[in-house]
Amino acid sequence: DSMILWIDDDHSSLAYLELSMEESGIRTCLVRNVDDLQDTLLRNPGVVWDLILLDVMMPTGNFLDFFRAEAGYASGIELARIFRTDEDFRSLKDVPIVFLTVNTSKEVTDYAIRNGIDVWRKDTLSTKEILSKINGKLLRVKE
Repeated sequence: DSMILWIDDDHSSLAYLELSMEESGIRTCLVRNVDDLQDTLLRNPGVVWDLILLDVMMPTGNFLDFFRAEAGYASGIELARIFRTDEDFRSLKDVPIVFLTVNTSKEVTDYAIRNGIDVWRKDTLSTKEILSKINGKLLRVKE
């Protein structure tokens, strides 16, 4: 089974995708904000993540000292940078990241291109298309 770390504050709109992933044998760990992320990583130190699905904007919670927060939101770009460079997150350093988001601004796409991150618009892709992309990405990761 594959294991996906999914960081997104709006799971209600993606509940069917979660169910579809589980039916396909993909286990997900849903995290709603950066506080939950810290707790999840501390509770699961031995988990090998195969993929990170990351929203670009989400509420920060209280875990502000690791993130450059603007207007109460943590940037998925900043999280991705931290995953790649911070020793506290070394277990995530080489895990492929996909921005699953509605924000496809120039900043997001430029950062993604420079850092090998895919950007998938969750508002324009069907659940079936996202699941297909996830399966394809996981196949490449396992090779």
